[in-house]
Amino acid sequence: MTTVVAGFTRYLPRQIRWRGLHVEPDLTLKVYGLSRSDGLPPSDEVVVLATEIAVRCFRAPLEPVMAGGVDWSTVPNHGLGVLIVHVGREATFALLDYWVGENMLRHHVWAASHSDPTRFESLKGSDMSMCVWEMAVLQHERAAWLRHVLTADGQSDPAGYLADVLNVDI
Repeated sequence: MTTVVAGFTRYLPRQIRWRGLHVEPDLTLKVYGLSRSDGLPPSDEVVVLATEIAVRCFRAPLEPVMAGGVDWSTVPNHGLGVLIVHVGREATFALLDYWVGENMLRHHVWAASHSDPTRFESLKGSDMSMCVWEMAVLQHERAAWLRHVLTADGQSDPAGYLADVLNVDI
């Protein structure tokens, strides 16, 4: 049995643009801006604020999380990740994903109202993850991680990963 839900908005491509690297001694983020359906990208001010929030989050100590016999807060990170700032329909979103272990991402999401896009609030506990446009960025990042870090010859190239960016209307 298929459930049909009325009221969906037709999919329209949005601009995904690489906004540069944010580099600190132990962290490098590939920063992306996603426009809303009318083409409005996130402002420079909003990207800067989202970056500051992401860096604070990255640096914050993690609470122990035991599951499956593993304390997931102790999985080492590589100081490499992705920040997506997206002017969405409901709000402006900031998504931080950084690589841990060999092949996993630690994921954080914040939202700010369109009336105050500089006041980001955590969506922790909501189980909100990402939308179809944000998934396109992470699909690219997954492929770049495989190409440059988890290579068949074992010769990882973090610089190649950081240079492998996405600029597309999708």
